[in-house]
Amino acid sequence: MKKKKILLFTIASVTASMFIVTNCYAANKAYSVGSKWPTGTYGAGSDFTTNVKNASNAYGWLDGYTSYYNTEPTYSYMKGSRLGSSQAYFINGHASATHIDVVSKDESNYRTGITISGDGNGICDSSGDEWIFAGLDGRNMSGTKLITFAGCQTGKGTNNLVTKAVSQGAKTAVGFKENVTSRYVDGPKWLKKYNNLLGNGNTVKKAISGAVTAYPNWDLSTYVTSSGNTSTKLGILATTSSNYIKNLNVSTAEERDLLKPIEETYAVLGVDSTINIELNKASGVIKTNDSMSGLNSALKNVIEVIKKYDSTFNLNEYKMSYNLVNESEGYGYIFFTYYIDNTIETNKVYLVEIMNNRVENIILAGVKEANIINISNDITNTLIKRVTNFAVKEKEKAVISENSNIFNTQNILTEENCIDETKLNENIKEYSEKYYYDYNTKELSYMLTTYIETANQTVDGEIIKVVIE
Repeated sequence: MKKKKILLFTIASVTASMFIVTNCYAANKAYSVGSKWPTGTYGAGSDFTTNVKNASNAYGWLDGYTSYYNTEPTYSYMKGSRLGSSQAYFINGHASATHIDVVSKDESNYRTGITISGDGNGICDSSGDEWIFAGLDGRNMSGTKLITFAGCQTGKGTNNLVTKAVSQGAKTAVGFKENVTSRYVDGPKWLKKYNNLLGNGNTVKKAISGAVTAYPNWDLSTYVTSSGNTSTKLGILATTSSNYIKNLNVSTAEERDLLKPIEETYAVLGVDSTINIELNKASGVIKTNDSMSGLNSALKNVIEVIKKYDSTFNLNEYKMSYNLVNESEGYGYIFFTYYIDNTIETNKVYLVEIMNNRVENIILAGVKEANIINISNDITNTLIKRVTNFAVKEKEKAVISENSNIFNTQNILTEENCIDETKLNENIKEYSEKYYYDYNTKELSYMLTTYIETANQTVDGEIIKVVIE
């Protein structure tokens, strides 16, 4: 058994203090912002700088763009005209619906970020330290084609950073409806895929779709949301860009896959007829153009398409969920996620992509076409035995050894070998656990995620991951 500890906080914002020039006559500018949080701050140790640099690198591929990043932004930097006048803006850090935070030094001028209020709006954190934010309220954002708020709850509710940016003139904004993780496991890969596709001249929708298809199980896919026009493109690819050419020659297959469109890596199923499905935000249910009870005809049509491709498909072995990404565009996804013995979540996910309330694509997401053969291998009994053995003999010890600080006792499991929530410390406000099997890597793992709520700040999370041999 290999054990891997993953500590993380909910995502929010990213910056850096250098730039990449793609064209000496460039007129368009892109900014990527975030930081590594210093000792003394509530998210000490949180490092968003890799995601920021990846975003800046991708935007640097665009023809006519100068791409900057800043990992040590001050309030003066944040409130400058670059917020609103730049064509692309990416910020990654701890966040909420009303503000996204960046800090590189535990000093007043460096505790900053962006808020839905006006410039100079401040709050005090749980330690009593004041944060001063650059404001969207009253700011002209008409120069911005796309602003991405990569942080927890930045698109939650109706009054949030995403909707505020668009109401102030931004053409498109992207954020997340609930708590998400951007710095570990598939989080950085999701953001890199998203930004790489943007840097390749794709639309915002295509960039989101590429990331969701590659990593359908990750919370960024579950909660991504947007406002404005997802047909927006930042520009066209400058194929002479040294940064782009460098990335084309990357050494690993995983890195090369991040540059590829969906159809070159994943199986895209044909949709023979028009299937209308409305993902309704208000009611929280999937609506269609008929009133059939149970499984409606539209979803039956979707399942028939899947069955033509996969004769083993059995709806009872899948869990269905959906994410309405952009309500005004009728844009979202339905996920059919395959579970082994209703216990082990897998990355075999049939993804139904909907635009204008019509099914555009049905994709076997998560599992690359080259690895589909791994699905046919009958390893169900072996995986179940490994999970059972782990749960009974190893789980409690493994979890405690990775992080005993989240528990108030050494006896943390129920009789069913699940986490006993009464044994969690009082500051744990939310938790989840799952067993997960990846058909690409053939890795079986256990993951426990916990979230801590701090005064006037976002919910922080911690993940314990144990690879089960």
